[in-house]
Amino acid sequence: MKKGCNVDTGELKTVAPDPRWPQQNQTYACFTMFTDYHRCIRLLSEKHDTCEYFRYCYERLCPNAWVDKWCEQLQENTFPFPLPKPCNKKKK
Repeated sequence: MKKGCNVDTGELKTVAPDPRWPQQNQTYACFTMFTDYHRCIRLLSEKHDTCEYFRYCYERLCPNAWVDKWCEQLQENTFPFPLPKPCNKKKK
């Protein structure tokens, strides 16, 4: 076996995030920004700069179909987290 290729060490480690592939595994970031936005507007207001940042992020990270589904869940009170009912999704 070549030096530096010790595959059979018995240790399993997670690979650190690679900045060359930022589009991979963004599901968690998408959902987090969406929920953070709705928590923020509950605590501050829709026009607050911090809330606008969260909205900006989730609109760019999340597929529109997911956001539409989550907004419907908020309106129907079936969203899995305690968030406000109104969902003011702005179109891109």
